[in-house]
Formats: sequence, structure tokens, C-alpha cells
Amino acid sequence: MSHYMTALAMKQKGLKPATKIVLYWLADHHNGETGLCCPSVNTLSDECEMDRSSIIRHLNTLEQLGLIQRTTRNRENGSQRSNDYKLMLQTATRLAANSKQIQVTTCN
Repeated sequence: MSHYMTALAMKQKGLKPATKIVLYWLADHHNGETGLCCPSVNTLSDECEMDRSSIIRHLNTLEQLGLIQRTTRNRENGSQRSNDYKLMLQTATRLAANSKQIQVTTCN
């Protein structure tokens, strides 16, 4: 669990509440030492109290917004394991801060 990443997830602006809940629980699985973040869709579904299709839809939204990157993981026999998620929250926060600075600069 990464308190830093969950706090950063909650600071993301412009997300629908349900999408932010998925981002929060995804960030809760982030390992700050290894960077690993690989909860299953079923785990997220239980924690977020949403069905699997809703979780997948919100994950797609987060990926389209550039807040996460997904990597498919497979077992040796070829079957799929849970995805590995890379949280891009620091980058997104910096981009938001940079855009605010640009707005201030252009207004002067």
C-alpha cells in the first residue's frame, strides 16, 4: 500500500467519482518499493463495489487520460494473469501544474 500514491490519486481533477474510486483502489495496491501494482479486475470489483464491466470501463478511461499504463501478464502456459499497472499520477500532476503556469504566464 502506498499512502503517497493514494493521496496523489485523490488530488486528480476532472474525473467522475466512480473513475476516481477505481484510481484510488488501484493506487492502494501500488508497492512504493518495487513499483508493482497488479490487482486483478475481480479484486478491484470487490473493493470498489462495482461489476467487472464497470471496472474495465473505468480502467480504459484512466488509460486514455494517461493516468495509468497497462501491461498484460501471462502465465507460462499462456493464460492471462492480472495486468500490471503503471501509475502515471506524478506525470499528470506535473503536467497540470505546468499548464497552470503557462496560463498565468500568458495572462500577464
